[in-house]
Amino acid sequence: MKRARLWLLLSITLASAAPHSARAGDPSPQEVQLARTLFEEGIKLEKGGNCPQALERYRRVATVKSSPSLKYHTGFCHDQLHEEVLALTYYQQAEVEATQKQNQEVLAAVKAPLARLAQRVPKLVPMVTEVPGLEVSIDGKPIPQGLWGLEIRVEVGRHTVEGKAVGYTAFSETREFADASRTEIKVSVAPVQQTPAVVPPPSATPSGTAAARPSATPVSSSKPAPPAAAPPAPDKPEEKGPSHLNAILATGGAVVLVGGGVASFVLAGSAADDAKAACLKQVSCDDKRGPVRTYDALALAGFIGGAGLGAIAVILWSSGGTKDSPLPKRTTTITPGPLGVIVKGTF
Repeated sequence: MKRARLWLLLSITLASAAPHSARAGDPSPQEVQLARTLFEEGIKLEKGGNCPQALERYRRVATVKSSPSLKYHTGFCHDQLHEEVLALTYYQQAEVEATQKQNQEVLAAVKAPLARLAQRVPKLVPMVTEVPGLEVSIDGKPIPQGLWGLEIRVEVGRHTVEGKAVGYTAFSETREFADASRTEIKVSVAPVQQTPAVVPPPSATPSGTAAARPSATPVSSSKPAPPAAAPPAPDKPEEKGPSHLNAILATGGAVVLVGGGVASFVLAGSAADDAKAACLKQVSCDDKRGPVRTYDALALAGFIGGAGLGAIAVILWSSGGTKDSPLPKRTTTITPGPLGVIVKGTF
């Protein structure tokens, strides 16, 4: 039972790294021959000490067909590259497949490295205090909830376990994992403390009562009080010149529309060239005219809209002035024309 749970753990944790076959049926004879050739190349590269290239061959073979020997040699190369978690995973897969197919040669070869790595590779056990929406990860990779509390094989070195949940403080702890170590990390998050709202103190003077009471003893004076000084005249607010915000917005809009028209015009030309090239190979080209007409319509609309906004911008810019220098009365008429917008008036 313990080995089955460990096997499930390693399969989920390293699923992204372990190759698998994507074929629904049996491979063709040509594919089998190609896989056999790639496997032989991988064996030669492995014997020559070039395990990275050998692993590339083994992964291609695994897309055609798997075998206990392929799993063993894949694990052996990962072992040589000091990728011990992956090596242990492939050795275990090789043992399972060799047992099913009664491959005594692979069973004998995998026995020693499997026992060595099973004792050497460190184990991490995340002890999680569950809260709603909690997500636990190791080195940024999520740990499924079904693996919480179970042993997870990790490489020798430093690893970080994190826990996050909405409405709770984040948890993070980094540990150093040595050979053959077993480390439990307690993952717990606490609710975020809500800061109480600050209520202002009540007013010292109750509503409806006088703020100040007259003195009980009247103050008498033989001399009349001097007249109060007149308050200083308020400063005259500075008059600001006319705002040109609307003119700026109209100018920017005109530039955007004209730019869109130019872009649509260029796209229409490109679509037309593509349509001409495609029509040489087809009997009917009616379906190619739609994109060209659409880009032409967008270009025309952009030019017309840009011209209209440009005319409005000219009016807004020319209508600026100050109170000290009033401008003569202006009249403006905007009418649509055959190729755009016609602006008439006095500026």
